[in-house]
Amino acid sequence: MQVRVIGGGVVGLATALELSRSGAEVTVHAATPAARPASWAAAGLLMPIPPWALPAPLETLAEGCAAAYSGWVAELAEETGADLGWTRNGLVILRPDPEQIAAASLWARRTRRSIEQVDASRVAQLDAAVAAEDALWVADCAQVRNPRLLKTLRAALDARGVAVIEDAPVIRIAVEGEWLRGVVTAQGVCAAEIVVICAGAWSGTLGEGFPLPPVRPVRGQMLLYHLAEGAPRRNVLGAGRYLVPRGDGHVLCGSTVEEVGFDDATTPEAAELLRQSAAGLAPVLAGLAPVRQWSGLRAGSPDGLPFIGAHPELAGLYFNTGQFRNGILLAPGSARLLADLVLGREPWLDPAPFRLAGRMGPTTSGDAQA
Repeated sequence: MQVRVIGGGVVGLATALELSRSGAEVTVHAATPAARPASWAAAGLLMPIPPWALPAPLETLAEGCAAAYSGWVAELAEETGADLGWTRNGLVILRPDPEQIAAASLWARRTRRSIEQVDASRVAQLDAAVAAEDALWVADCAQVRNPRLLKTLRAALDARGVAVIEDAPVIRIAVEGEWLRGVVTAQGVCAAEIVVICAGAWSGTLGEGFPLPPVRPVRGQMLLYHLAEGAPRRNVLGAGRYLVPRGDGHVLCGSTVEEVGFDDATTPEAAELLRQSAAGLAPVLAGLAPVRQWSGLRAGSPDGLPFIGAHPELAGLYFNTGQFRNGILLAPGSARLLADLVLGREPWLDPAPFRLAGRMGPTTSGDAQA
């Protein structure tokens, strides 16, 4: 089976790896209009923000991914010898209101997770750098170094002989009548039996004459701090912002959620907003200048669910996109589910909530590249 995967982010590379491991002949088209995929710009936190806010089908997918993540990362590390920076350092959720406490309790019962309501003194014991206030404590929250994950997935594909094309962006899907022919690049048509679109925010721009999923770009900006000593050790969430410490003095603060189309510029307004949030979550960051600011374009969907499965009209065309803020977390489970559907295996998870039928946008003509 000849498969072309469009997308060089974590979801695309994980999908390509899963298909290759299952015996498919895979080629990846990794070029995107952005300097880096949203996967690079992410924080690598392996828990939704906040944990209890996902639609039920997505929560099931997320919990399955979280449970399998350490094993997935260990397998990648064994294949490549890489250190992906996976660590379980917990999540402190500051200043929860009664509604959030109730929602967190229900989430913990649904998912059989442990969540503890703690006071300021307990927070100080957990992490002296974090604002000492009442909080919720989720001990089993983990993170991964997402840039390392990207490099490791690429190394695993290289080791398997999977071609990753970075200098020929896909212009559109090649269709003849009702038949899929492959993909179109500046060099011409590249034939394929199966095409899987994992192009993130650009996934809805690659069609001509047939409907595509209504994926939209949502900008997220982040700051990076560095402390010589005394950096937070725990992941921290409060008022919609979060801190993710890397264990080497670097601390990420994110993120904004901005509906600005395909504009991936950073702004001083967002920087100031994030600086204020960082200081409120960890006073040690107050007055400290960030060392870097960046942005990424996430792939949003109208109903908050990703699109995973076959195109309802065009045989051979599949999608794995729309993971929004949870692409790093959902990558292994989304990749496995997509591969199950492509290869005719029994799906590991009910795919019905993520199917494209009934969720498509209008017929479009796309001229963006991915």
